[in-house]
Amino acid sequence: MTYFSLADQVDSYQFDQDAMILPCKYQGTIQRAGRLYHWEIFAGGAGYLYDDQINERFLCRKKCLKALPNIQGP
Repeated sequence: MTYFSLADQVDSYQFDQDAMILPCKYQGTIQRAGRLYHWEIFAGGAGYLYDDQINERFLCRKKCLKALPNIQGP
């Protein structure tokens, strides 16, 4: 998925400081390295990738806005 290849993975502190969580979101599943993950991407550009053991946070920066024009980032 394009979002996760372009977005920056961040720690929980940076995510809490910078993420804009708006009510509109996309969600689904993705297979990565042979494992199935759930994902959510919010209209503000914040995203989650998770399963039972992994919970990764991502923020979409300017490079994502060109690839994903319907996401409005900070």
